[in-house]
Amino acid sequence: MSMRGAMVYRATVERDTETGTDSYGNPLPPSWGSHITLPCRVYNDGKTMIVDGGKTATVEVLRMSFPLDKDVTEDDRITAITDKKGTSLYSGNFEIKEKTRKYTHFEADLKVAE
Repeated sequence: MSMRGAMVYRATVERDTETGTDSYGNPLPPSWGSHITLPCRVYNDGKTMIVDGGKTATVEVLRMSFPLDKDVTEDDRITAITDKKGTSLYSGNFEIKEKTRKYTHFEADLKVAE
């Protein structure tokens, strides 16, 4: 099976459409708008334990593969991941981190946006 054949999910990608600066020269707050829906493969790449003082948390690490010909940058965000029938698998705002090119596709980490 090709990597494209393994991309059985759909990700909704949003892009910041805000440009310009405020009166102090600072960038304006983001204004997210719908960009594209792309085929993808999302999988759990394990879990990481974070220890901060007396608190311990387990964080699920998600990875996403998507086609080379899609216009997706690390400045975009993912707002929903569904299967082909539209059933929600993951929802929320995910930042795209560490986008790397593979031979036949891109791969990236998904981080919950703060």
